[in-house]
Amino acid sequence: MSHTATFPNTAPRHAACAARVPPQALADEALGWWCEFDFVRLATHLAVLREAGVALPLRLGFLDEVLGGHLDQAGYTAWFERFQCGRDGDAAAVTVAAALADIWQSGGDLRRLSPWLTRCQQLLTATPAPAAMPRAAMLGYAAATEMVSGAGIAQARASFAACREAADAARSLPLRLFQASFETYALLWSGEFAAAEVLLDDASDLACRPGTPYLAGLFLRSSLCLFLTLRGDPVAARHLLLDDVRQPGFDSLPPIPWLTALSNLVYATALEGDEIAAEALGARMRKRLVAAGNAFYHAYLHLSLGLADLLLGRPATALAHARESRTLGQPTFSPVARYMPVLLEVQARVDMGDNDGALALADAWLPKWQAVGHMSIASNAAVEMAVAHVRQGQPDRARAALEQARRLLPRGESLVLFHRPADYLAQLLALLLPAGKAADLPCERYPVAIHTLGELRVRVGAHLLYDRDWRGERTKSLLKALVVLGGRKVAAETLANLLWPDADGDQARNNLKVAVWRLRHLGTEQGETALPWLLLHNGQLSLANGVAGVDALIFQESAKAALRGHPPDMQALLRALDLYEDDFLAGDERELWISDYRQRLRETFLSLARTLADQAAIREELEQAVAYLERGHALDPLDERTAERLMACYLKLGYPGRVLTLFRETETALAGKLAIRPGAGLLRLATQARLPQFSSLPDDGSLHRRDQAD
Repeated sequence: MSHTATFPNTAPRHAACAARVPPQALADEALGWWCEFDFVRLATHLAVLREAGVALPLRLGFLDEVLGGHLDQAGYTAWFERFQCGRDGDAAAVTVAAALADIWQSGGDLRRLSPWLTRCQQLLTATPAPAAMPRAAMLGYAAATEMVSGAGIAQARASFAACREAADAARSLPLRLFQASFETYALLWSGEFAAAEVLLDDASDLACRPGTPYLAGLFLRSSLCLFLTLRGDPVAARHLLLDDVRQPGFDSLPPIPWLTALSNLVYATALEGDEIAAEALGARMRKRLVAAGNAFYHAYLHLSLGLADLLLGRPATALAHARESRTLGQPTFSPVARYMPVLLEVQARVDMGDNDGALALADAWLPKWQAVGHMSIASNAAVEMAVAHVRQGQPDRARAALEQARRLLPRGESLVLFHRPADYLAQLLALLLPAGKAADLPCERYPVAIHTLGELRVRVGAHLLYDRDWRGERTKSLLKALVVLGGRKVAAETLANLLWPDADGDQARNNLKVAVWRLRHLGTEQGETALPWLLLHNGQLSLANGVAGVDALIFQESAKAALRGHPPDMQALLRALDLYEDDFLAGDERELWISDYRQRLRETFLSLARTLADQAAIREELEQAVAYLERGHALDPLDERTAERLMACYLKLGYPGRVLTLFRETETALAGKLAIRPGAGLLRLATQARLPQFSSLPDDGSLHRRDQAD
């Protein structure tokens, strides 16, 4: 998905070509250059012809006025009628596209788009229809402007589909990238995140081909940046655009590609928590946009600045930006400029503790967002309503709001939050865990319960997973590896190398991407929303706090807490010991890293049992320790320290026969597995149990044995 940002200096080469090509032949090619965003080539050819005093054919005369910025809407209308009279449908289609782009970039009343959208439909039904390339350009700009105007997402999606068909027929890579880039916004706003991912993946493969025009590539990188940010990977998102914004000529780009790139980069930067960089980008945007007098862009500026302030923990400032954005967006009559700041205002009110205000505003706007197809915005507002209800002490209403958030999205889509950190939803879900009697094991209290002590058992929601549900053995291995590596902030690169050591870097990363998707959707029936239990943030994979519970990780945390006290707390030791049902993935010997982790957990259990025995001896409560020591000895018959504690307990409790039996078992195990004899501690306890055959053993430590250290 990587693309190189360059500002190639192709003007000298284009000038040399222009001097050799007849004007009429240029006129035929020039429409294609405009359609495919090759404005440098077009401008260079026109400049050469003007210098030579050549009379420009109609098409070139029109394009010269477009590039020079000399046309108002009356001028576009005159050119459109002129081309229609001349039955030049291709030039008429480019005129419609240019007029739509001009209105969009002017940032004024977007209702002015309506007559041009009507002309677009007229040309599509005309005979003959415009050729594929000008038709694709016209449909692309029609779709993009329908998306930001009152026409709505559904109409824009239909136009994007027709644009793609025409771009494919024309074999136009730039127009395919333009279509994919802007249709991504429509998909994200309508909540179709899976479709957006597929679209971007295909477009990214296309963009890797040589000869991709810079602006077409920039449009795609900008859309990818937004998508990755929403998916919780702002580091990768920022990386896509950093080379672009560092280019000396970047700030001279047309407003639309410049603004979309910078605003998406601000979002990713703020989500990553880089306050200094986010403020620098905001100042850069403000410098160009405030004085420009463009209502649409000025409103978009304040939306970008506001979401950055929200993510950086400044909700009052975010609220001020949201209100300013709404005010500035009113004259545009654009749902994007007028409606989107409302979500930011709701979020800022929630963060400021104005729960009543947030609820009232979100409730009033839910039908308006739905009416224009902004289902993900409506869904996000419902999530904020759930948070507000929780903070008001109304968990039932919060659960209802969260369920409404899920229903607002298309079937099968997961909740993806706008303007919020990766763990925001997980924290909400943790607060909404069903009340009542806790299950025997703590991990069963979580929406996703992962049992690894013993055989692997996983429950996602109400679904207990069986072997047929795993969608491949590597999906299961990914979960195991994530647990072994701690479950939190595990580098994706580490997982890829661990699970696919023989694959090259790109293939391993692609394999991991597929496995993560499959793991995230385990236990999800068709039409259900996947629980957000697996988070990818800053290139690191985590099990979401409060959503996924893993018995092995819970055991480790409990053990650390129990051993932290001086002296250790007996009850804490007992609680931690009771969590250890069995060895980690008992019987799974396929990977060395599984065996190593199993041994570390077992040693933790044995250390807890020995510590319990030491504390029980002080308190003369040895009966509590015996059962855990017996279990520990069964798990590891070669551990002399555990055997020694158990023999000492038996002796103090008056069971010399058990001391002798345990000694013989340990002696046999040590001889058979390690070819050594028992250490001094075991020998001493056996002697105290009055074994006659040990009465003549030397007590100077000269027996061959392992060094013992506890």
